[in-house]
Amino acid sequence: MRKIPLALALLAARPAAAANPPDFLRAGIAAAADKLAKEVLDRRRPLSVRDLPEGALAELALGRGPVRAEMYLDALFDTQDMGPNSPGYGTVPWQIRGKPVTDANAIEFAMLPTAVVFSRYATGLDRGYYGRAAPHLKAALAALERHDVKVSYTNIYLMKTVNLILLGQITLDDAALAAGEKMLDDWLAYTRSNGIGEYDSPTYDKVDANDLDMGLLYAEKPATKAKFRAALDYLWTDIAANYFPGRRGLSGPHSRDYDFLEGRGGIDVFFAVYGWNPPPDKLVELDLESAALLQSELDGGYRPPESLRALRERPQRWVLSRWGPETGQDRANFVTADFAIGAASRDSGPQDKSVSIQLAAPGRFADITVVADDSGEPYGKKKVEGRDGHSKPKHLPSRPVAVQDRGLLLATFDVGADKKRPSRFLETNVILPLAADELAVDGEAVALSAPNELALDESSVVSVRDGNALALVRVLAATACRGETARLTLAADRAGLKYGAARLIVAHHDAGRGDAPGDCRGRTAILFEALTASSDSERRAAIEAFRNAKHREQSASGEASVEAEVGGRRLALSRDLGQKTILSRTVDGEPMSFDPLSVDGVPVVLGGSSGPTAP
Repeated sequence: MRKIPLALALLAARPAAAANPPDFLRAGIAAAADKLAKEVLDRRRPLSVRDLPEGALAELALGRGPVRAEMYLDALFDTQDMGPNSPGYGTVPWQIRGKPVTDANAIEFAMLPTAVVFSRYATGLDRGYYGRAAPHLKAALAALERHDVKVSYTNIYLMKTVNLILLGQITLDDAALAAGEKMLDDWLAYTRSNGIGEYDSPTYDKVDANDLDMGLLYAEKPATKAKFRAALDYLWTDIAANYFPGRRGLSGPHSRDYDFLEGRGGIDVFFAVYGWNPPPDKLVELDLESAALLQSELDGGYRPPESLRALRERPQRWVLSRWGPETGQDRANFVTADFAIGAASRDSGPQDKSVSIQLAAPGRFADITVVADDSGEPYGKKKVEGRDGHSKPKHLPSRPVAVQDRGLLLATFDVGADKKRPSRFLETNVILPLAADELAVDGEAVALSAPNELALDESSVVSVRDGNALALVRVLAATACRGETARLTLAADRAGLKYGAARLIVAHHDAGRGDAPGDCRGRTAILFEALTASSDSERRAAIEAFRNAKHREQSASGEASVEAEVGGRRLALSRDLGQKTILSRTVDGEPMSFDPLSVDGVPVVLGGSSGPTAP
């Protein structure tokens, strides 16, 4: 019988740190683990394969012993392709007992908790269990090594990196270990130049944090640990810079956001554990992926440096960053005590949020966002099944280009219908919160407590007030299909009322025509402003200045440009419609420029192990 490698035994025998995980974290994971135990026995329901090793880690972290943990790991290994000559050797399916889902990332998600189990609890499993598991771990390494993952695909790239390092240590595979260490170096180099590819995602920042934390805790080499800590410090500096205390969440544009209305995600669990947010006041069943966070708390894992407290509590922050090497792969975000406003200038995917305005408000409160849509319901509540079998909320690409000077933002959008499915709509929507203190048009409050629609024109100013925060929206120009005039309305429909959202609709194609949008495109230029206005007179003055904004739009020779001036500030941008490229973005005649990450003009440096450079 094979012996457990010495290095593995030393890791597994490491005593837990004198940590006291928050009660809500332990209770929430216990609830999820109990639910999994029932789901495993219910053969009528689909079962996510990744839940099995996550459940195993949860059982061990909760101190419940190895019985269920080994049962779950056995069930995982039973799904694995162990045919040495099979093209899928080592892989696992995304789910069992249900409609097939084709997702090559299943091996990464399944192996991260598995690697943590064998790094931390190998000696706590039954005698000889590692020997039975070893062939499966080696097969998983083969599958991981075959899976080509781009460095910009942050969460899966980091997960693969950590898996190779930890499984390489566990199985004494020096080649896999070296490959993982090279991937870590490559990610650090890429991010140092280009920023974080999957930027500021409420869902995937959590995954990134878990990945890097498990690498920090269980990598053997001090130099590798230092690199993981540097990566964590950089990630959490970015998160702290974009954290908005007024909403207790991650503000600004998001690369991938499954919550179209409020931008909530798994990263909120970290905020509560780290003391940035108060803990939930009732039992919340957490997803099993949070078992890694519980394990980190038990073993004294990563905590953001105390220096980041001052950053996330800074009453005003101007955050600029990049998320790739190409023009437009950047984002801006202005965070204050009363609001946060930001934009990105390139599509990132069907769940991205290219424009985001949040007002300081407790509880549930829709963000002000832009959603290109051909379904008639742009709230992200209807999931669309893709060719891979996953069902997710999706919106159309909007080809955003934005220029921003702190609270003032000018953005253009260029949308077309999805040719793969029939549709009767083609709209650019500005989502608005119905729960705000006041929703108004040209300073006159409007009530949208029932389905209703108000006609607007290009001089109309829609304002949203909550507390001292005021957000202003004005459509400067909009084109419709076939040379028609775009119809502008402020509307509340039944779905929106249910979710607490109204919308400013730019209708590029009128659904009443009865035909499909076809190949037409609709273009829109929208001016936004967010500011603090504590009195009625300040609000009236701001709305009047916004209504009287000077602006100009023109299109010639395939080039479109727009500029606007408000209160002496002049924003301008131009784009090549044929090449779909950005030609210029200027503030008062000066081009915008972006570091990989900067706060208030001070670049944040990725590197070293002594913590991030304080911006």
